[in-house]
Amino acid sequence: MNKEVISRKQATSIIILYWLGSILIMGTTEAGKDLWIAIIIATIVAIPVLFIYSRLMKLYPGKDFFEISIDVFGKIGGKILILFYIEYALHLSALETNNYSEFFHIGILPETPKYVFAIMLVAICIFAAKMGLEVTGRCAEINIFFVLLSIIVITLLSIPYFDFSNIKPVLYNGWKPVIGASFTLSSFPFAESVIFIYILSSLKQGESIYKVVYSALGVTSIVLIVVLTGIILVLGEYPAQMYYFPTQQSISIIDIGDFIQRLDIFSPLVYFLNYFIKITICLIFASKGFTKLFNIREYKKLVVPLGFFVFVFSLILYGSAMETFADAKYYKYYAFPFQFIFPIIILIVAEIKNLINKKNATF
Repeated sequence: MNKEVISRKQATSIIILYWLGSILIMGTTEAGKDLWIAIIIATIVAIPVLFIYSRLMKLYPGKDFFEISIDVFGKIGGKILILFYIEYALHLSALETNNYSEFFHIGILPETPKYVFAIMLVAICIFAAKMGLEVTGRCAEINIFFVLLSIIVITLLSIPYFDFSNIKPVLYNGWKPVIGASFTLSSFPFAESVIFIYILSSLKQGESIYKVVYSALGVTSIVLIVVLTGIILVLGEYPAQMYYFPTQQSISIIDIGDFIQRLDIFSPLVYFLNYFIKITICLIFASKGFTKLFNIREYKKLVVPLGFFVFVFSLILYGSAMETFADAKYYKYYAFPFQFIFPIIILIVAEIKNLINKKNATF
């Protein structure tokens, strides 16, 4: 099987869209009016986390996450770890599919069953995953322009509705909710990047891994600060927390001269592009993981059955939007081992092996 190769721009676009994912729909957190501070803290926390992921790729150039796991922990230990990450990728795909279908069912077409939106999204993601990472990268490179342009235009049109008293006084509720929100944002979305680290092994030779991840981190952080703070400025702290999808509500308010209005009909397309990239990457990740477990040569053969599993799993995962949002606060604890503990252990063992190999090479 020929190795898939993507450019630095394509990888950066994939990462940005992957991170934006459902965070633009889910909107505010417990930090309320101080959300912008929580985003800055989460960004700072993400810097060393991304260094861990990037360092692993630098230690094993040309190898993906699965190959590194087997090299570090051996055939049995590595495959057990791969199995855990496959479960995480499929679970994350189902969560995102559920969020997407809930959004369309509640906010756009309430008379249409959830499964219609879920099957449409998953079917497109299956098609993209079967086309491969290179095609997904080219799609992301095109989509990122539309997504960022849409965010800029909507933000500029929202400025007349900004009320800066909505974010004052700063830290009125203290640091506790801000720290809690920064931990949530570190896990969702930034540390979810553990899924796409295999993308970094597909970069063109000579491209800097660190430039890719940190430039993507900078763009994503700015977008989140602008969009999520904009929601608070338009709606206010407490009204924003009352809505399931506050971003959509803040956009629907825009009405300039009875000419520019109902811009909320365009936002679902932006959300779709983010979800599409994220779920596609998770499907490719899980499919490649299974090829390592069972020595299957072509991962694309596994995309359809895994996509069908994600579709079914998303329907039975939660019974309602209330359950979805109630359990969302526990996601960071479930994801913590996959996002932080396992990668740190892998890096420590890899660094020790690297030092031992260097010493042996000198003798």
